[in-house]
Amino acid sequence: VLCEPLTGRTHQIRKHASSLSQPILGDTQHGDTKVNRWWRNNRGLDRLALHCLSLDLPSWQDEEEEVEDLSKPDGSTTDEESKNNERTVCVAPLPPDFASVLQHPDLVDFWNTATANEPRLMIEEYDETGGSFGRYYRKRVADNDAEN
Repeated sequence: VLCEPLTGRTHQIRKHASSLSQPILGDTQHGDTKVNRWWRNNRGLDRLALHCLSLDLPSWQDEEEEVEDLSKPDGSTTDEESKNNERTVCVAPLPPDFASVLQHPDLVDFWNTATANEPRLMIEEYDETGGSFGRYYRKRVADNDAEN
């Protein structure tokens, strides 16, 4: 299910899904304990089955701030104006534990339909910062090895 929350209020998606008698799997507050236990024991889903795949943020420019008109006489915009009006879209790939549950052999038809509708689900997780040890971990290890 793709959702677009309107208010950003805490638990909005979870509460609406529950009110429709379709609680989010793994939801201990609004979900079904027996169903959650089955998914945990039989599919390894030991978390809330809810993931923010992407955030679409408005331009960094404050709407109240007066902006110099950078448009050309023909009505087109300059590169600078285009940069100022661009939205920022952040995509967060599925965590491996969640992806493996969705790619279970019993769910192959579901997974194929989901990825056909939303190809970004197949983006693999990556970490530009160098993992939990930080950006310069490899350099620190190399420096320590050089000292010894």
